[in-house]
Amino acid sequence: MKNNRSPDKKEEEKLIRPALPLDQQFKDDEYELPEGDMEAIQYLMSVRQQAEEKEEVYKSKNYHLYLSNTQTQNGGNIYQSQRMSLTQSIFQPSEILVNEQSIYQDRDIVVGSNTYDKNKNSLWDLEWVKLLLDQRIQTRAQLLQLQKQIPKAQRYINADVYFEYLEKQTNYEDKIVVLASEVVLQEIFGIFAIERQCDWLEKKQIPELDLKIIYGLLCLLEKPLLPDQAADLNHLLSILLKFRQQLKVEIQQDADKLSMLDINIALITEYFDQRFK
Repeated sequence: MKNNRSPDKKEEEKLIRPALPLDQQFKDDEYELPEGDMEAIQYLMSVRQQAEEKEEVYKSKNYHLYLSNTQTQNGGNIYQSQRMSLTQSIFQPSEILVNEQSIYQDRDIVVGSNTYDKNKNSLWDLEWVKLLLDQRIQTRAQLLQLQKQIPKAQRYINADVYFEYLEKQTNYEDKIVVLASEVVLQEIFGIFAIERQCDWLEKKQIPELDLKIIYGLLCLLEKPLLPDQAADLNHLLSILLKFRQQLKVEIQQDADKLSMLDINIALITEYFDQRFK
């Protein structure tokens, strides 16, 4: 079937890029504002800032706050253990990288721990960050294969349980950490959608606040999507399209909701290449 693209398609595509990523500083440093509807671009920037402040988005960006501490009692003494911050683990230099990059050997890095010399900001220079990101991209590609080996019934039931399951199944700790972070993000996304969907259907609308939270969570997702993340986005897209058809623009508040709906739909369909089936 022929895909009829609207005349405003090129203008729409210009606005998709400034909608990502969530980090405003990255946007200012890396590229100038594109040509196009400046009012729409300013609206995207405002939405990004508001979305970043929402609790669900904050939790997704701080996985270590989501994974609770564990306490065990032995002989009357309570022992408290806390997993390493997943975000710090993801971006922590691996032992291989530390050994290969002699220029960083004099830095105060403790491999396998979340401690490093925070006063030496040069640790996070562009060259080092590029090495870490390249390593994460390679690791994440391997996770697509690793995930297929895990029984479907044991995925995403609980991020904590799933993390421990992976620990027992493989010795590749770096893979565990990266995948666990994806799991936490997906779990928050999934719980949010499940909790809100009944309320949306009952009220026959999606509040603008919820649309901004969805936007913030979308901005945290990375490509390529893990298979279950793609399925979740397809489900979310079907919900958004349904409410898009029902929404009648009568006041400015409705117009803002319509804009947020269109932004989220555009990100799912154009940026993440998902189509409602």
